[in-house]
Amino acid sequence: MASGYLPMSTTARKLSGKSLMSPHHRTAGPVKYPSGNCIAINVSGTKYEIVRKVAENLGMILVEDDRVECNIYWVDSGVPTERYLEMKPYQRINHFPGMGEICRKDSLVRNMKKMKKAYYHLYNFLPNSWVLPAEYNALDNYFRELQKRKWTKIFIAKPPNGAMGMG
Repeated sequence: MASGYLPMSTTARKLSGKSLMSPHHRTAGPVKYPSGNCIAINVSGTKYEIVRKVAENLGMILVEDDRVECNIYWVDSGVPTERYLEMKPYQRINHFPGMGEICRKDSLVRNMKKMKKAYYHLYNFLPNSWVLPAEYNALDNYFRELQKRKWTKIFIAKPPNGAMGMG
């Protein structure tokens, strides 16, 4: 098999001859790699209809049963370690282990501060940031220093997790 081609999952192999696409679908059938394989995507872990629509428009075979083997798993939230360990080399998922360390704003700030401390010359672009309530005193001291110098700054407060652009 040539490099870059996905093997056909059991689901895609069983369903590749069947038309699972809507009548108004833009493609003639499931997307096939040059090797003739189809792509099956498990969308049982997402509540977003747009994921289903995009996958369908790309000609992927949509699967709603979490027990079925697929090429791609799409989930809205964190993934248990067991899922990663059970995945086959040709399977992909839209999350990776430890993703919360960069997706949560409080964890991202902590990690970026560590990087700035270790590699200041590479991370000197980072703005001053505080994780509250743990770093409240440091923020208060900074704010008081600004007042002494009569400087004005704008502060942005963000919840650590969950706002997803709506908070």
